[in-house]
Amino acid sequence: MTKRYKVAVLIGRFEPFHNGHMANVMQALDLAEKVIILVGSSFQPRTPKNPFTYTERKEMINNA
Repeated sequence: MTKRYKVAVLIGRFEPFHNGHMANVMQALDLAEKVIILVGSSFQPRTPKNPFTYTERKEMINNA
């Protein structure tokens, strides 16, 4: 498929980053030259709803 867009943006909490998230990234890469991932709730304290810090989520995404 020909890439039609310069940038695609994905927004999510990614708690944790899983195969469904990766599938979204791969689909975005099929459509755009670059994908920007915005991590929501980045500055929230650790809670049951947000059990991972921004740094931990960034590491999960980079390791995927």
